[in-house]
Amino acid sequence: MRNHPFLDAAFLPAWSTLQAEHIVPDITLAVERAEAAIAAIAGSDLTQLTYASTFLALERATEELNVAWPRWDICKRWLMPRPCAKPTT
Repeated sequence: MRNHPFLDAAFLPAWSTLQAEHIVPDITLAVERAEAAIAAIAGSDLTQLTYASTFLALERATEELNVAWPRWDICKRWLMPRPCAKPTT
């Protein structure tokens, strides 16, 4: 996920790649993917539901957010001098 460093699921993040300008697009993408996955779960055929197609699918739907959000929290607290500052273009 080079274009989306906050979504990179590597155990050890490349902290130098986590920049303020990436957080909004990365979190937005993670939310969009989670919403699509949840919509797919909600639209499932009720007669075909399984643990994997419901509970496990819901767990997977939010994995990217579970990776990105704690990294953002660490960055804004410790690594970025001006968190939430509007990136310059």
